[in-house]
Amino acid sequence: ITVHAPAAEVLRRINPTVGIVEAIDDHTCVLVTGADTVETVAVYVGMLGLDFTVTEPPELIAHLTTVAERYARAVPAAS
Repeated sequence: ITVHAPAAEVLRRINPTVGIVEAIDDHTCVLVTGADTVETVAVYVGMLGLDFTVTEPPELIAHLTTVAERYARAVPAAS
């Protein structure tokens, strides 16, 4: 998972048992993580409170798409 924040910021926000954070540059890093389910990984990245990009696995992408749609339906449409 590419996180659009400095590695130090991500490390402050996660428990070390969640995964490994590798800096790409001063503003971007990779979070290498895993869990028993994609739902758990989605919770981990959602709780970061930071922008991120997921490119794999396809099951995680599908789950995040479903959750994003569910959250979008949960709030009134902007006027």
